[in-house]
Amino acid sequence: MGSDFNILSTRASVQDCYDRVIEDAKQGAAFLENSPVHVMRPSKAAAYGLLARAYLSMRRYDSAYRYADLCLQLKSSLMDLMVMRI
Repeated sequence: MGSDFNILSTRASVQDCYDRVIEDAKQGAAFLENSPVHVMRPSKAAAYGLLARAYLSMRRYDSAYRYADLCLQLKSSLMDLMVMRI
């Protein structure tokens, strides 16, 4: 990497990007709390939601279901966005 625009850059494949996101989310989930102290802090449910969304985008529905279910077991309440209007 550098600032020379004459040097061609290389990009990772889409599969490599998905693999990295999934690996990072799984590793991160191990260190996160089930319910954070503050709503703006990351949680295990958020990591599971990210994994569910990534697998859904990859059309791996069995894994998407698994992580969505894990997410909903930890956090199943919905946010009322109408209350949050300014």
